[in-house]
Amino acid sequence: MKRYISNMALAATLLLGFSACGDSFFEKYSPNEVSQDTYWKTENDALMAIASCYDAMQSDNLYDDYVDGWSFGFLMRETCTDNGGHDGWGDWQLGSSIAKGTSSPTEDCFSFYWKANYEWIKRCNNLIANVERIPMDEAKVKAYKAEAIALRALAYNNLTSMYRDVPYITEPLTLANPNVAKTAKAEIVKSLIADLKANNDFMPTNGQAGVGRLTREGAYAILGRIALFNGDYPTAIDAYQKCIGKYKLFTYGDGSDKAANFAKMFTKEGEDNCEIMLACHFVGPAKNEGSTASIGWGAPMNAINASANLADEFYCTDGLPISTIGDKANVYGGRVSPLFQGSGRWQDGANWVGKTNNDAPMTQADFNMGYFENRDPR
Repeated sequence: MKRYISNMALAATLLLGFSACGDSFFEKYSPNEVSQDTYWKTENDALMAIASCYDAMQSDNLYDDYVDGWSFGFLMRETCTDNGGHDGWGDWQLGSSIAKGTSSPTEDCFSFYWKANYEWIKRCNNLIANVERIPMDEAKVKAYKAEAIALRALAYNNLTSMYRDVPYITEPLTLANPNVAKTAKAEIVKSLIADLKANNDFMPTNGQAGVGRLTREGAYAILGRIALFNGDYPTAIDAYQKCIGKYKLFTYGDGSDKAANFAKMFTKEGEDNCEIMLACHFVGPAKNEGSTASIGWGAPMNAINASANLADEFYCTDGLPISTIGDKANVYGGRVSPLFQGSGRWQDGANWVGKTNNDAPMTQADFNMGYFENRDPR
């Protein structure tokens, strides 16, 4: 009986103690995490916040690409199109079922890409909603906001291109408002274009932004891409006009070695070169990031192959296509470049279709000789 009375007394004491504490007793703050209430104080806070937006781009389901893992980066996405393919290794690479036409909505590739883009959007929204709390020059506040708005627009272009109608979230979600219904793609695109037009000019121009940071011209390139993807050609033309002349092609040495001009862009010497409009930077090495070049493990163990169809997309040096096949039928009035050294890229069974420039039947040897002449050096 004494033991029971003692236990009851202890329980009553604890209850009274909890009542005295009130709701604050249950509020816990981690000393290892930054609080929104104390964070937005200095320009360095804004810098770290925009850095987190760029950090989100490093996801191996966005612009990194660990091809030996279960991820859906941009090389993996290209192998789901006619630009490339997996090397016949079965279904071990994410997205292979898309190329085969056997995918289902529940597969990881769709959810991974969805989550990666919304994580990116979440970080951009956080900066946009809070950067005005920092006591710094108004021009800098507008520039930070414009940068995040442009990055967010690129993420939404990714989402609407793949999923069409999606939740359009433009401010941080709260516990009181955790869910957002889908918005029609056309409405999202209209809003993105309006946002970019209203804010792009607040950003620094090429040469004035920090290393790895988006420029005004880069933001207009994003606007052009969104407009182009959605058939708003006047807006696309106007946006791209603001980029023309602000960048130039990278050359190596005296520029005479065209292959080196392209290849050296992907080396340390070509990092941050003069033709980059938006780069996804990685710290590396040994940081488990920046693995995009790992498309193979030594011949013949290639994980990803570019397709001949991708090579066909590159024009001749006069800016004209090599054929009018498919979607090229109405390009440039149906004109084919006179510089192309053969018209027989396509196969009919085991035979090479077409003729060489002297009207002789085309052989595979003719194709191998002429296909790469006078073409875009890439």
